[in-house]
Amino acid sequence: MTFSKVKLDEDDGVAVYEIEFYKGNVEYEYEINATSGSILDYDSEVDND
Repeated sequence: MTFSKVKLDEDDGVAVYEIEFYKGNVEYEYEINATSGSILDYDSEVDND
């Protein structure tokens, strides 16, 4: 697993962590509430390069 981005940001007044990482040829993106730890959004994409 390789992390490509970990950032504390704010979305509509809520502190969130934006996290991107790779595992194999799949990129994962998560947005996590910095206070509660709940996952607000996530996505994954296969990189066929």
